Amino acid sequence: MMLDQRSPRPPRANTPAQGFAFAGLVCTARPRAARGFTLIELMAVMIGMTVIMGASVAVFSHSVKVNTLLESNDNMKNYGQFAVNAAKLPLQQSRTIYQNDTYGNALWGLMTWSGHTPIGTTALPTISETGSLSPSELGDPTTPFDSTTVGNALLFTESTGHQLAGTRWIDTFRLRAYYVTKNFTGKMQGKDYCLDVMDWVGPTYVDYTELVGAPNAVFSALVANGFTRAWNSQATSKDSTVYTLNASGVLSPLASPALNPVNNHSATKIAGNGGDTRYSVAFNDRASYPIQDRVPAFGTAHSSGDGFPNGFETMIVGPTGGRKVMLRLVLVGEGYSGRHSMAHTVIASARNY
Repeated sequence: MMLDQRSPRPPRANTPAQGFAFAGLVCTARPRAARGFTLIELMAVMIGMTVIMGASVAVFSHSVKVNTLLESNDNMKNYGQFAVNAAKLPLQQSRTIYQNDTYGNALWGLMTWSGHTPIGTTALPTISETGSLSPSELGDPTTPFDSTTVGNALLFTESTGHQLAGTRWIDTFRLRAYYVTKNFTGKMQGKDYCLDVMDWVGPTYVDYTELVGAPNAVFSALVANGFTRAWNSQATSKDSTVYTLNASGVLSPLASPALNPVNNHSATKIAGNGGDTRYSVAFNDRASYPIQDRVPAFGTAHSSGDGFPNGFETMIVGPTGGRKVMLRLVLVGEGYSGRHSMAHTVIASARNY
């Protein structure tokens, strides 16, 4: 037997690059290309992202609007309640409350405003000795409600304590007023102003009735302490209301005295506050400017816009020495969260000697 003397053939590497031979042909295997996104798939993803983004923006926008509304309501609550509460204390210390009559209007005409002029339809309330503060009692013969007594301002003297003059204590008090004015630092309802309530504070006077017949030592002590004016709370004429006094014991009436404020400032503090939201004392209701709270609720509107009484109503009922004074203030906010309002009411017991 003869053995095959040929050298053994080396094995072929089984690699794609070398391929394989078949019937004299050499075939090579190529790697498969990665598959991409189709146009339909891309459009589906884009549509999904658009829906998600739209929903997210809507949720975010609603959240911002709700937060702005809550903040605005909180601001109106603070501004409004602060204003009516701040007015309640001096009313409880009142000496004389002036009303919508010849004398009260004459005093009002002597006042100066330091740039914060009352709106043209400003009116003091008329004191109703036996009236009611509630419109629900309209027609009640025992406590009738009369909308014609409602005002949108207040004027009264506030007791500020006593001053020792020699051996006597002399009462002191000052004139105080609340009223509606136009504020041009803010804009509402397409106007170039908003409405605000001002707190007008006058200088301190000594009591005229306690000085009549007093010894000269009392006058000299008062003058030495800076008191040169006396107020007659029992006067019925503007020409016999304010008196000058000197150290010699002389009281001289001032005819038509100018009543100047020591301070005249916003009672609400709404001007310039709120950022995106603007605030104002409410205008009278009208179709183009609806709000949640009724304006007016007690009085009868003379006109729309900045007419009478707007969002500030005042009433005084009850006999001398036991009066009840009602203040109602409606604030409105306008901004990104829409338009909304808030009403504040306070009733103070007041004296009127």
